[in-house]
Amino acid sequence: MALAIKQVTAARLPPALSPAIATRLVSPPTLAALAFRSVFHAGPSHYGVSDLESLARETHKFESRYLDSLVGPWPERADLYRARSPIHFAGQLSSALILLQGAEDKAVPPAQAETMYRAVRARGLPVAYLLFPGEQHGFRRAGHSRRSCISTGGSSASRPLEGSIQ
Repeated sequence: MALAIKQVTAARLPPALSPAIATRLVSPPTLAALAFRSVFHAGPSHYGVSDLESLARETHKFESRYLDSLVGPWPERADLYRARSPIHFAGQLSSALILLQGAEDKAVPPAQAETMYRAVRARGLPVAYLLFPGEQHGFRRAGHSRRSCISTGGSSASRPLEGSIQ
């Protein structure tokens, strides 16, 4: 995220020209960049984590302690989980967002995207949520990969995003 922000600010790009850089971020930094910074005009979230606390409580056994090494031990460091969860800072968002999510994702459940979608929509910001049936964490079907690329590359500041939970 720091590199993308540095690229935008060093080039003195207006926020409307920065979605292309935001698309090169992986989803957790995309959501964090939109929630904690005012650098990007829009951003895509591919199966991104919006609530670290919820993920720590609900993730499958294989990744149940994964966040301990990234954030801190759960629940002892619940303060960090909350402080680093974009959903708790949705009130600071000022950018358009598109959320892309696999319906069968067990690593980052669809509830993460659905919660963020509702929060952004409640703020009256442009937001879209695309749920891909049969997909897990990552899109493997050619049609879904193509649709996710077209959806994120086609959004711009001049064309508001709209969508609903599918």
